[in-house]
Amino acid sequence: YVARWHLPSDLGQSMILHVDKENTNYFKAYWDGDSFPKITDSCGGCEILGDACFCHADVRKTRVFHSGRLPQSVKEVMANLHIGAMDPEIYNGTYSSASLISQTGITVYNEGNSIEASSVFKVTDYTGRSLFLKNTRETVHLQNINGDDVHFSF
Repeated sequence: YVARWHLPSDLGQSMILHVDKENTNYFKAYWDGDSFPKITDSCGGCEILGDACFCHADVRKTRVFHSGRLPQSVKEVMANLHIGAMDPEIYNGTYSSASLISQTGITVYNEGNSIEASSVFKVTDYTGRSLFLKNTRETVHLQNINGDDVHFSF
């Protein structure tokens, strides 16, 4: 599990409880390779803070599908895209094109002429619901105080 906190830019400013170092609000993290910082391993390069590891974080966004790698099924889209999106139709022209990927029932909405991280895929799940999923994978990489990766991510 992971707890998040934020250090304000004005160090004289007090932190609110849910982002303080003493935060006890945790969320489940699915660690890549089931590897995560542990006190028994000196927190893997992160700082030891009491009985926990304290690491800086860098969120990295990557495009999942592109014109050379189109999804072959609704199941593939749902297995790889986990960030929801609004129906692109409400953006009044921001998404200039919508196209159906042949024989899959998947519609892709693009802001330009190519599939980018900002593209949105529309699929219909097994219950008949329309789902809109952003073509982005976000991964949190942990870093030490110097901003160097410490080889843990989720």
